[in-house]
Amino acid sequence: MTKRHSMKVLIAIPLLLLFIGCTMKKCREINDPTAKVEQEQSSALAANSSAKEKKNEEKTVEVYQYDGTKQCGQGKEIKIEAMAKRLKSISILSQRSQDDGLMRIQMCGAPTGRIHVFQIPEKKLKIAIKRGFREWKGE
Repeated sequence: MTKRHSMKVLIAIPLLLLFIGCTMKKCREINDPTAKVEQEQSSALAANSSAKEKKNEEKTVEVYQYDGTKQCGQGKEIKIEAMAKRLKSISILSQRSQDDGLMRIQMCGAPTGRIHVFQIPEKKLKIAIKRGFREWKGE
């Protein structure tokens, strides 16, 4: 290889890498100021629309009642569907059965700690409390 040929290669390789590298999106964004402005505008629009969606969403709370079961198979379980009927006109957004998470004495006839939890609109909380439910602040 001649000296002249090696000089051409040494100059050509960095130039080639520069051109290849600037075809990538990041390089274009750095060198094109309009791309940055467009990106900032689109992210601002997305943030604004998500804020509007959150305002439109109704605040909710969870309420619960014990299901009536007792240890050793004692007590009569109130099914979740029957308990949901106690909420009557209150719209139920979700429902589940779970343990209340409290420690219990292990003794026949003691409560099991099983509860039915209902997600309802926050503005209906007082009505649910009047119907015997409590606000659920656990998980």
